[in-house]
Amino acid sequence: MSTRDVMIGLEMHITLPTKSKLFCSCPATHDAEPNTNICPICMGLPGSKPSLNKDALLKAVLIAKALGCKINEQIYFSRKVYFYPDLPKNYQITQFEVPIGYDGCLALFSSNKKIGIRRVHLEEDPASIKYTKSGNVLVDYNRSGIPLVEVVTEPHINSSLQAREFLNLLTANLQYLGILSEKGHLAMKTDVNISIRGYERVEIKNISGIYDIEKAIEYEIKRQLKKIKYGIRIERETLRFDDKRKITIPVRRKEFEEDYGYIFEPDLPVFHTNHEMVKLPELPAEKVERLSKLYNVPLAEVAELVLFSKPLTEFFENIAKELGFSAKIFSFVKNTLPSILRENKAHSDVVFKYYKELKTILSKLARGEITGNVAKNAIAELIKTGKLVEIKSVSKDLSKVRERILEYLNENEKIVEEFEKNPKVINYIIGQIMKEFKGKYSPADIHKIALEVLRKKLR
Repeated sequence: MSTRDVMIGLEMHITLPTKSKLFCSCPATHDAEPNTNICPICMGLPGSKPSLNKDALLKAVLIAKALGCKINEQIYFSRKVYFYPDLPKNYQITQFEVPIGYDGCLALFSSNKKIGIRRVHLEEDPASIKYTKSGNVLVDYNRSGIPLVEVVTEPHINSSLQAREFLNLLTANLQYLGILSEKGHLAMKTDVNISIRGYERVEIKNISGIYDIEKAIEYEIKRQLKKIKYGIRIERETLRFDDKRKITIPVRRKEFEEDYGYIFEPDLPVFHTNHEMVKLPELPAEKVERLSKLYNVPLAEVAELVLFSKPLTEFFENIAKELGFSAKIFSFVKNTLPSILRENKAHSDVVFKYYKELKTILSKLARGEITGNVAKNAIAELIKTGKLVEIKSVSKDLSKVRERILEYLNENEKIVEEFEKNPKVINYIIGQIMKEFKGKYSPADIHKIALEVLRKKLR
C-alpha cells in the first residue's frame, strides 16, 4: 500500500482569546466557579437575543487570511441541531453553508506539499461535562458560548508525520497571529478523519496534544489495514482516543451532516467581511525566508527556531541587531536555550525579563571568552535566582592544555592510531580534556592544540 492511499483530514477547534463570549457579554474565562459566567443568552432562555462579538469575527478573518483562504463577503450563522446535556438551547450556533474563509492552503516546510484548507468558520463552544464516580453527570455552562474557530483541511495528509508537521506549522502561525500562546495546544482540540482509499472513513473526536494525535493516527491506520486484510468491513463511525492505552475506541455511529438538520439562525443578521478588515503580521514562512537570507543560515535551521518559539525568535533577532550575527549565538538560542528553559520550567518570555543579563552572557560566548557550558550554567542560575553570577572568562594560557593532551595521548597510544583511521576520534579527546578542566578552556582552543599534537605524533 502506498502512503497516498491513506487519506487524513483534520478539524481543529481553536479557542479564541477574547474577553467575552461569542454572542453575549459574559466573560470568556475558564477558571471561574462552575455556572457563574452565564446569562439568559448563553443558557438559551426564551426571549434572549444573541449579538455577535466583533473581536471574535476579526480574529476569525485574520486566521482565514493567514491560511490563504478566499473570504466570503457576506456570511451568516446556522443552527446545528442535536440533543445533549452540554447544549442548553438544543442547538449550536455555527456556520454551515457560508463559512468565513474557504479554499486556502498551508505548505509544509519539509516538502513544500500544500495541505488544502476547506473552510474556516466561527462557532460557539458547548458546555463542559463531568462524570462523577457515583454515575451523576455535572454540567458547567461557563464554557457554553465561548468563541471557537474551526479550521477544516482537505484529506491531503497521508501520514502521522505529515499531520504533526502541519499542526506544528498551524500552531506557529496562530502564535504569530497572537491567537495562541506557546501552550496553545491546550486551547486547541482536533478531530481526525481517516480512511484508506476506497473504504469508509472514521472520525476520532477531541484529541488534545500533537503527540496523541500522532499515536491515534498510527493506531487507526494499522487497525483499518488489518480489517481490510481479513475482509472485515470498515464501518463509518465516531471513535475516541484512549491516551493511556494508545488505542481508538468506538463511541457511536458516525453522523452525516444531514442528521443535524441545519437551519438558518433567525436571531442574527447577515454580516459583511473582506480581506481589508485585518492586517497580517509577518508569518513564520516569511520570517524563515527573511532570516535565512539575512544571516545566510539554511532554511531548515531557521525554521527549527521560528516554529519552536515566537519569543525566542524575537529575542534572537533583537540580540543579532545589537551584537551582530553570531553563529554561536544562533546555535545556542536554537539548541541550548530551550533545554535550559525546559529544565527550569520557565516560559520563553523569561528571556525578555533578563534581556540585559542574557545579552552580557551571549556577547561573551560570541567572543569566545566563555564556553557554551559556562553560559548554560550562568543562565540556569540566573533563571533560578534572578541574579547574574560572576562569569570567569576562559583562560588563554594554553600551556597546561598542551601538557595535559601530550600526557593523555602518551597514556592512550591506541587513540593516536584510531585517529589516523578516523579523524572524528578527536572529538572524544576534546570531551575528556574539557571534563578535566571543567570548561576553563574553549572547545575551539582544545581542538586546535589536540590537532597539532596528533599530527606531530603521526609524522
